[in-house]
Amino acid sequence: MTTPKLIITALGASALLATTSPAQAQDFKVAWKGAPEISSADGNFKMKIRGRLLTDWATISDNSDKVTDTTELRTARLGIEGVVMKDVKYKFEVDFAGNSTTIKDAYMQWALKPVSIIVGQHKVPVSLEEQTSGRYTTFMERSGITDAFGFSRNIGISANITQDDFTLKAGVFQGNSGANADEEGRTYAVRGTYATKLDGGMVHVGASAFKRENDDGDIYNRYRQRPHSHLSPTRYVNTDSFDAKSDTFFGVELAGVMGPLSVQSEWGWMKSTAATAGRGDLPSETDVEITD
Repeated sequence: MTTPKLIITALGASALLATTSPAQAQDFKVAWKGAPEISSADGNFKMKIRGRLLTDWATISDNSDKVTDTTELRTARLGIEGVVMKDVKYKFEVDFAGNSTTIKDAYMQWALKPVSIIVGQHKVPVSLEEQTSGRYTTFMERSGITDAFGFSRNIGISANITQDDFTLKAGVFQGNSGANADEEGRTYAVRGTYATKLDGGMVHVGASAFKRENDDGDIYNRYRQRPHSHLSPTRYVNTDSFDAKSDTFFGVELAGVMGPLSVQSEWGWMKSTAATAGRGDLPSETDVEITD
């Protein structure tokens, strides 16, 4: 469903560029900023190619004599980002890893001050680790809280307010580019942070929460997590599937940087509300708590 629209958009953009006269073309400049960036002379229009390639190798064994010694192409992304009409930013990125094509970010952002509005597929505002790009996380894997509770990108609209050392972001989301359910549950999310610079460092505190409704076609929840390697074939934490009509998350985060030293920690709590008495004698409400 999404692919034809993207092809039409790309063809339209190509046609627009093809009709640009030589005189207009001279108004654009090309610079190298980690990748080629094309911009207008006044800076109101920009386009930059982006991408990344991550490869993992791991040897894993446990006391049950299970051994894994394997590699994977973890991430193979290619995309573009830029600016239109000075205040409108855009980003589109596709991941080709895992023998499949997955749309990651695909949004437009109306960047005003101190408010910006984002429309499209982007990250639900929750968790410091989830908001941090995989290019900048301290370790190979994010903390267990992000995978166990299913944090992800969804299609939606969000507003971000940045004022001095404070940020507040809230949004409404419903499904993602790969979803095909006839009815999709909504997610309502909010995250606030405070970060201030100290002499030679910085301190960050934050909190986030969301309520996530299940769609009518799939009312099962499952929380599970591998050990801290994406290549592990076993998820040692696994609740199995159970009936649930919604779940609610609340988390707090703390981080600090002082010279070469950095520390951070998150605590998260999830309550899943069952649609019936549950499966496998699970209670009608299930609380799951993870600290990382």
